[in-house]
Amino acid sequence: MKNYISKNRVQTGTFEVYDVELEVEYYAEEGEPQTYDYPGSPNTIDIYQVKHFDVDVTDILGEHILADLEQQILEYEFES
Repeated sequence: MKNYISKNRVQTGTFEVYDVELEVEYYAEEGEPQTYDYPGSPNTIDIYQVKHFDVDVTDILGEHILADLEQQILEYEFES
């Protein structure tokens, strides 16, 4: 994980899946805390584009790879 920009706007980062580095453009939004009368909301990630060697591969990636990328981004953004 390298090359990151600050939260709450479109960001770009490099993540590794199956020993392949992918450049991911995404939006990370921090959730709201739960209170007595408000259920709160979870942290969310929206992936806009995934590139490998400057080639957009977003449409050919399987759901399991996109889910893995989302999990990696969530861990980096909110559990660091």
